[in-house]
Amino acid sequence: LEAALVCMISVSNKATKTSDKQALVSQLDKMVSALVANDFKTTSHPVVMASLCRFICKYAKCLTWCATSVYEAACELTLQVFQRDLAEYDTRWRVITQTSPLSLASDALKSLLCRNPDIFQSPDALSALERTWNLPYQTQKIPIEDRETLCSGLAVVIQSLPSDSQETSFTALAKPVLSCVAVLTKNIDEMTTGVDSILIRIGNEIRLLAKLVDVFRKSNREPVVVLVQRTWPAVVHISKAHFATNETLANSVGQYLLASLSLYRSEEDISLLRDIASLVKELMAAVADAKSSASLIPLLKFAGQLVKAKQLTNGAEDVTKE
Repeated sequence: LEAALVCMISVSNKATKTSDKQALVSQLDKMVSALVANDFKTTSHPVVMASLCRFICKYAKCLTWCATSVYEAACELTLQVFQRDLAEYDTRWRVITQTSPLSLASDALKSLLCRNPDIFQSPDALSALERTWNLPYQTQKIPIEDRETLCSGLAVVIQSLPSDSQETSFTALAKPVLSCVAVLTKNIDEMTTGVDSILIRIGNEIRLLAKLVDVFRKSNREPVVVLVQRTWPAVVHISKAHFATNETLANSVGQYLLASLSLYRSEEDISLLRDIASLVKELMAAVADAKSSASLIPLLKFAGQLVKAKQLTNGAEDVTKE
């Protein structure tokens, strides 16, 4: 089975451009059926997991030509990778597979979500996606880059839902991130050791908040504005205390500020812009005092974007002068 996966991956560039769709669909049906029949073996070994996810990612578009049951089976196989305990996934396996199965699974799931978001609109499918999204807050350690990839895929699904369901789903997506930021921000004020590791964790969650704002700001602007309003006090608090001393946090806050800036549309949003500009001004002073050049970079990027923003009105221009 592993050999078959490798072969399918190696010919994917040519196979996906075939004019004989029926033959390819038949082959994909056989492959997915074989993978399902051996689902435990398929998703219990890191090398096979990696090949499985590469295969699904390469053929995500072509899998939409197959029967719905085949596409659903491919989705289920991908989701199973997230459920495996990869705590023992050591350097030896990383050298062989070149990357983590979780990273490949994130890419594969995003491809499946983007290719056919409608198939994930059932309550059971949405619940399965929600469980996967919540794994980093329970047992599974998923790198922040892979969580951003998942976020992009989930955004496509949520945006394909009926308009009256989108805000509820967005709120559910943002809830664990909000809770985590609130808890970690409270805990770090009481800590005397291990602060750096917590700051990195907070930085990753703020980076995820920035991703949520970025991917949903056009389709679900109102709940995104509420998200920024709810997280703003915590972001301000943690930034004033630690921005100049932790590069991960500084970069994440910089991304969050840029994403928040994109919400500005008119004079009605001037208070948001003033809050952002005021925080940036304070952070620049703190960075200057600490002589932290690394922490200054995200602020300079933000300042440049603020000046360049074409949508700024005269009132906003007053803010840039500050």
